[in-house]
Formats: sequence, structure tokens, C-alpha cells
Amino acid sequence: MSNISPLICLPDELLIQICSDLDILTIFALADSGQIARRRLLSISSIWQKITFDPTRRNLHTIYATLRRFRDDNNLNHLRPIVESVTMDGFDDPMISPIVMLVKFPNLRHIAARNRRYTTSIETDTKVLHEFLNSGKISQHSLKLETYQLYHPYMIEERTLRRFQSTLNALAVSGSVELDIRQCSHISEPVPIIDDELDATADEGNRQAKSPVECRRIIRKGAKCWACGEPEEYCYQCIDKCANCGLRRLPPFVNDVHVLEAAGRPNNVNDNSEDMFSVFE
Repeated sequence: MSNISPLICLPDELLIQICSDLDILTIFALADSGQIARRRLLSISSIWQKITFDPTRRNLHTIYATLRRFRDDNNLNHLRPIVESVTMDGFDDPMISPIVMLVKFPNLRHIAARNRRYTTSIETDTKVLHEFLNSGKISQHSLKLETYQLYHPYMIEERTLRRFQSTLNALAVSGSVELDIRQCSHISEPVPIIDDELDATADEGNRQAKSPVECRRIIRKGAKCWACGEPEEYCYQCIDKCANCGLRRLPPFVNDVHVLEAAGRPNNVNDNSEDMFSVFE
């Protein structure tokens, strides 16, 4: 008994709570520490409902070895249908894709793959999903997926978001998957244009007008003003000042930092706060 980790001797409720904060590599390491630990952890199914990848632990050999333990031909294959949530926030490695998790875990309901600035590609993921669909690897309305979080603050214009959304909806049993991002969709006002060759007195019939353009920039659902916490409906480039406090809005990667710093503090703004960020004007 002296070699058994003290964690294994805790009541189920405490053990489940602690494991919810551990990444999957750590949980398996704990399970591999002895037969008693292994039996105890495998007997609590709720421990395996959520899988988390630690972005600071990027040993691909170890990660792949861990994922292989969920295969059908493995004696731990009973864990696969238990997994309902995969979290890989900040795991910015092209060798680990959240899309693959949809195939790996048939009952997956939630994917969190935020802050993957360099490896998130909505266009590529859409193509992969279509390939899975065409090859029969995934069937229509077969996924239990409910939410998919993929936001990172450096997202800009994305022309394939609606196709990505419709593809996920077509694959989901419910017919709807909730994303944490959306298009700005702000409509610009038509701008009249007069041909340079026309006289200034030309009538309205000779005038042309640019068609309204819908903004395709990406914004995070639930985004708020850095200063007052007012929800932001459109991107900062379409609407440059907060509708509530009137202060200059900031790029998402700057705005998010200030929102986090302001968490837990009163929503009061200094009179000279706008001058602090005049560089973004």
C-alpha cells in the first residue's frame, strides 16, 4: 500500500474533481502506476468523459501512444464511447487535429480547440470533413457533436465559415452545431460613383452605385468592450467606437488581454483612457 498514490485512496467525488484538471497523459500515467490504481481509475467512467491535452506537453510519440490505447483492438476500447469532450486549447501543432477526434470518439459532443493560431484552418477542415463524408468514414447525421470552439484572436476574414457550419450541421444528429465564432456581417452603405467623363450636372440615371458589401471578418461570440463590457455586435474595423462608452475599440488580441485584466474589477474608465490606445486610431 505504501507505493500507491494518495490520490487513489480519495473518495470518488474528490478523485473525479482532481482528474478533471489533469491532462490525459497524466491520468494514464497515474493509471499505469499499479494494478490497484488502474482498476480504480477505469472503474470510474466519468473520469474518461473529458480528455484534455496539455499544450506544454507536446511529445507526439507519447500522445499517439496514448490515443492508440482507445483503439477497438485494444483492451481499453470500452473507453472510446465514454468520451464526450475533447479539449486541446493552445495545442498549436499541425500533427494533432481536432477533426480527427470526431472519428476517434463516436459519442463526442464538445470540442475545444481555441488559440491554435498557426494550425487552425477552417477551409482545410471543411475539405477534410467532406472527404470523410464522401469516403464513408463519417455518415450524415451520425455525429453527436453539439459545440465546436475554435476561436483565436488573430482570426481575420474567413470566406468558408458558412460552408464549414453547414457541413457540421449536416453531419450532426441534431442538425445543428454551435460555434464560438461568427461573421461580422455588417453591411456597408452603398457609395455613389460618378464616371469621370460625365459632367458634374449629369442626372441620377447616369450615376452608378457600389452594391452593399457584407463584412466577412470573424468575431468571437460573446466578445465585449475592453472598457465597459458592452457586447460587441460587429468587428472593430466596421464599428470603431463602443456604442455604450464611446471609447475606441481595439483589435481582438489586444481587447481580450484587457478584458482578462479587468475581470473582477469595477467597469470604470479613466477620462484619458482613449489616449492610451490612440495608436489604434
